[in-house]
Parts: sequence; C-alpha cells; structure tokens
Amino acid sequence: MAEELRKTGISVVGDVPWGTHFCSFYKTKQDLLDILIPYFKTGLENNEFCFWLISNSDAITIEEAKKELRKAVPDLDRYLAERRIEIVSHDKWFLDDGPFGFRRAVNKFKEKIDEALTREFAGMRVNGSPAWLQTNNEKELCELEAALDRLFRQKRIITSCAYPLEESRADFLLAIAHRHQFAIARRGGEWEVLEAPELRQAKQEVQRLNEELERRVIERTRELAGANEELRQGIAERKRAEDALRRSEDRIRLIIDTIPVMAWSVRPDGVVDFLNQRWLDYTGLSLEPYIEDPVGPIHPDDVPGIMEKWRANMAAGTSYEAEMRLRRVDGQYRWFLVLTEPLRNDQGNIVKWYGVAIDIEDRKRTEEQLNATSQTLRALSASIQSAREEESKRIAREIHDELGGTLTSWRWDLEEIRDLTSEPLDSSHVEALRTKIEAMIKHTETTLDAVRRLASELRPAALELGLVEAVEWQALQFQHRTGIEVRLESFVEKVDFDNGQATAVFRILQETLTNIQRHAQATNVTITLDQEPSQFFLTIQDDGKGFTKGREFDTQSLGLLGMRERANLVGGEINIESAPDKGTRIALKVPLWAVKAR
Repeated sequence: MAEELRKTGISVVGDVPWGTHFCSFYKTKQDLLDILIPYFKTGLENNEFCFWLISNSDAITIEEAKKELRKAVPDLDRYLAERRIEIVSHDKWFLDDGPFGFRRAVNKFKEKIDEALTREFAGMRVNGSPAWLQTNNEKELCELEAALDRLFRQKRIITSCAYPLEESRADFLLAIAHRHQFAIARRGGEWEVLEAPELRQAKQEVQRLNEELERRVIERTRELAGANEELRQGIAERKRAEDALRRSEDRIRLIIDTIPVMAWSVRPDGVVDFLNQRWLDYTGLSLEPYIEDPVGPIHPDDVPGIMEKWRANMAAGTSYEAEMRLRRVDGQYRWFLVLTEPLRNDQGNIVKWYGVAIDIEDRKRTEEQLNATSQTLRALSASIQSAREEESKRIAREIHDELGGTLTSWRWDLEEIRDLTSEPLDSSHVEALRTKIEAMIKHTETTLDAVRRLASELRPAALELGLVEAVEWQALQFQHRTGIEVRLESFVEKVDFDNGQATAVFRILQETLTNIQRHAQATNVTITLDQEPSQFFLTIQDDGKGFTKGREFDTQSLGLLGMRERANLVGGEINIESAPDKGTRIALKVPLWAVKAR
C-alpha cells in the first residue's frame, strides 16, 4: 500500500504510515491520558474513525475517558452522536458473542475498518488495552497481537496497544514489545521510543551477514587451491539459485492468486495458458475446458462485439479494454472491466498477453440508478419551475385584478374629493364627501383582506402561533373551501421545530390536501399529529379512489416527489400507502434530534 503518512498527535512519535502497530507502557493514569488524548484528538481532526477500547485493567473508566477527551475536544458529544468515535469496553467488544477467540476478534477488527472506509473516513485509529488477557491465556494474547499485526499492515489503520507496567511481568512486556513495530514509555519524565524488534533484528542480521561474508571470503581463498573444490562450490551456488528462483516463482504465483482481481495470460497466438485462482473460483472452470471454449463465461449478447474488438487489438498489438458480463459459478452474470496489455521482447515482438478482470457490478448499478434519478430530478425541476410560473401568474393576476382595480377606484375617489374640496363646501357637498370617504374605507378593507390572503398563501400567519395551530387552521380552511369533512386528531400540544422545519411540515400537509382535492374524489380526511421523545409524526388518511402501487414514482405525480424532497431536507421520511378504491395514507416522520442538531 502507498506510504501515506498520518499525524499521530504524539510528539515523540511524529508521523507514521498506515498499518503502524505500536504499543505504549504506562505507570499512571496521567501517563495513559498524555498519550491517548492527543492521539484521538488528532484522529478526529483528520477524518479518521476513532475506536477506543477500555479494559478492566486500564487506569480509567469509560466515563473518565469521555470526560478527559471532552476537555481537549469540545465537540466530543457531536462526534459520539455521529459515530465518528466509539468508546467501548473490552468485555463488550471481545466477549459479547461468547468466550474469547482471537480469530473472531481479528475478524471483528477487519469488519470495523471495512465499515469505516465504507462510511468515507480516511481510515481508522484504534487503541486497546488487551493486558487483561495476560492473566487468562498469554498464548492467545500473543497470537491475537501477531494476527492483528499481519492484518493492520495491509489496512488503512493506526493501532496503539497500552500495557500497564506495574501489573505486567518483564518477560510478558518483552514478548509484547516484539509483537509491535515499536514501543514508547516514559523514562525520567520524558517519553522515549524504544528500539523496534525489527530494527534490532536488522542490525543482528547485518552483523551476521558481515560475519558470513568474511567467512566465505576465507573459504573462497582456500577453495582457490583446488579446482575440484571450486567446481563443487559453483554447483552448490547454482542449486541455491535454483531454489531461490523456485521460491520466487511460488511467491509470485501466490500473489497472483491472492490479488483481488481475476488474472490470466495468453500466448501470442491467442490461446490462454494461465488462469489465476480467483478466475477459477469465480467461473468454476479449469484451464482445459476454458481453452476449448474461451467465450463460454461471456454473456452471449456481449460476445460478438467483444471478439471483434479483441481480434482487432491483437492484430494491431495494442492494449485492450472493454466492459462485459461474465458468468459466475452459480449461473449469475456480473459486469467486469477487462484490461489486457501486451508484453514485448527486446526486438518488439509480442511474447505474451496479460489481462485482468475487475468487478464493476456495483458501479454499473449505481450508474443505472443515477441515469433514473437524473430523469426524475429533471422532471421534478421542470414541474417546480412550472408551478412557480403558474403561482407567479396567479399572484400577479390577483394583484392586477383585485388590488389594481381597487387602487384605481380609490384614485378616482381621491380625485373627486380633491375637486370637491377645491371650493367652499355646503352641506350637500359635505354629505357627498362623507359618502365617498365611507366607500374608500370599504375599498381599503377589501384591499387589506386581499393582501392578507396573498401573504397567508406565501407564509401562513398561523405558523407564527405554532405548527399545531397552523394545522388546525389549514384543516378548517380546507373543509370550508372544499366541503370535504376533515377530522383532526392531535396528541401534541407543541412541537419544538424552527421556522424551516415547521414550514416544511406545513407545506407537505398543504400539498397532500391539494392532491386530495384535485385527484382523490374523497369525502373524508383524517389528520393525525403525534410525537415520541425522538420522533414527530404527521399522518393524512383519505377515503378517495387511491392509485396503483408504484404510481407515486410516476413522473406525472411530481407533487409527491416534491413532498419527499421537503421531508429529506429536514431529515424526515415519507411513507405512501394506497390502492384503487382504498384511499391513500401518507405518513411523515421527522426525527426531533435531527431537527435540534440543525
């Protein structure tokens, strides 16, 4: 894997690559906190999933760990709620599923890092204190550390293991240090990095090799005395080289069989001469039947185009790339990206073709879901734009017809009053003026009513009193306007929503009632408001004609898509249930914790 360095937050350690697995030895609780608080703080700041395992053998409890970490990380509670960091006990982690087993423990860590990468974290940062295993089965502890070290070296993970000095034997600590890449401990008040076992082994190996070289020089000098001895040594050297070559070939084959892609090689004439183990496992075919029918695993619909392109690339001697469906051993087809490159000798002639097949089934499905989502969003966008245009036209028409007409009439009345007051007034003029003013007052009241109605449609004033009151007002307005009987069942006195959430819920109610008026042919509607400690519920049930399953996703029902989008924006969900002649039930659920977090 790439040597990407990550900050540890521990000054004596500095930056380390992914796959680092080290241990720290501590005497006091403060020693432990001095290492782990900056360690996890740095991980959170660098988008790493943090996992703190606390053992009974540790000097601190889970609550103490949270308290101390909160001092350095003020947003710790938010990180905990978002599961950016988890602080759990060793008993819960290792023993919840039964007696301790190091293989199960290793698998759990593998699943945890895979989950972190799926959630788009940069990687994972871990601390554990497995010293509690020391008193049970030291062999299992050493096996666990060794297995984890092998796993962690291949993963985007940084792991710290903490061991208490006072409660551990010297031979145990030495064995543990050998299982880690390096160890840190406080000596004389200062943290120091203890020499890694690998480094000591490397120095010993260098010394051994130097001694071996010197010994072999002496032996070679002696071998010059006799040709037979030289010949014998040459044969021995050649045998060792052959053994090394064989071991190298075995390692290469193991690597090729282990890499997470299907690989193969092809002779210059196009005949396959090697398939790796992943290919054999996927297709369920051995090399011989595949040579007889090389297109057998390819989907029949893909074969003509694939073979035409492959022949053209072979003739031109150029790289090959194509997407195709390959049959799995159970008969199912999955999409693969197939890449093939030619290997040439010094004269430029092709001596072999090497190819790999990369599984892209998930990507293809995602693309298809995005090709469908995009169409729906375009239709929804067009519908929203059309609705805005229609609403703008309606408001403009009402302003022109109602407000414009009233204001024009008012202007005429003002001109008439001006003409009446330009000369001395007698009693008949005064009476006419009073009548005119009364008429203007009525025009003013009509204008104010129209302004209030338009303002209410843009932002219902009832929402200022609260969501529950706004729902009651809307239910009465709908029943008065349409003649459809509305029953409101409210088990809520007040909902702790801000204006944005309250407006979203209210607009969903309005859109639902509009759909009922236009399409449902209903005679009764029931609106229910309910609330739990963490959830708010709005349910609307009508007794109308309903619609068939799947109709809610039809591009003609874009009002329902708009409602889903509004719910999405406040972290909510909408469930739609309907059937012909069975009415429609729309249930909105909004998590109160999500609302407060906003």
